[in-house]
Amino acid sequence: MPKTNTNYIFINNAINDSLIMYYAAKDKPLSKEFNTFMVTIMRMIVLLYGELDITNCYHTRNEKGMGGFDTNLTKYGLPAKKLERWKVNFEKYYEFDMRQRKLHIKRKNPYFNAVQKNMIDMMFAKNKKSPLNAEQAREFYNMLFTANSSDFYRRTFALLSTNNPYEVDEYFRKNMFIISNKIKIVPIRRRILAQDIYDFFGIKKDLFAGFTQHQIDNINKQIYDYYGVDPLDYQKENKLRLAISQAKKRPNIRIVA
Repeated sequence: MPKTNTNYIFINNAINDSLIMYYAAKDKPLSKEFNTFMVTIMRMIVLLYGELDITNCYHTRNEKGMGGFDTNLTKYGLPAKKLERWKVNFEKYYEFDMRQRKLHIKRKNPYFNAVQKNMIDMMFAKNKKSPLNAEQAREFYNMLFTANSSDFYRRTFALLSTNNPYEVDEYFRKNMFIISNKIKIVPIRRRILAQDIYDFFGIKKDLFAGFTQHQIDNINKQIYDYYGVDPLDYQKENKLRLAISQAKKRPNIRIVA
């Protein structure tokens, strides 16, 4: 575990503190501390670049030299400008969060999504040069704080931290689509509507077994269009459910894949 030095800040306060908190909680993987946003960002870094490289940088205070923090995070092709952008956004997130802790009424953190999108850029840069296996990539995805997370804490934290808790998931899936022929890790269910919605339109669950994601997306678009719901709206499924609940009869429409 890195030793805390109150007179030295490694890179910036956000990186320094998240690294210290990571090592303080790493032996308690189910604890709240190990799953906080700050620690999770460091967990993503460790997943992508390896714990040893990060620890050695901290011990030797090697920020920009050969084998240093910057070198390790850009060795798989991440542009230096994107690394700097992440550093700035992470520090701004940290500063904003520290100010908010003193307030009774807290505001959404404007850097919450930006930091995670920066991390997604890192993940896909790494995958391009040194492909992740499906388990590693799924682990990364599951650590994201979004409204679509299967983890209650992450899902709730996202709803409290940003005005658009779907943005990060959509950004990940957009990048995923670009390289979908190289790595398949996002569960298809993330782009399939709830079965009761399909039931309302008379679409059976087993129909999807032989469909491509493109065909499923086409079906979903027809359903959204029927009720005038924008398929790009991050609250689209909630609006669709509302429209269905207000419908007086089942839709008279022939869905084509």
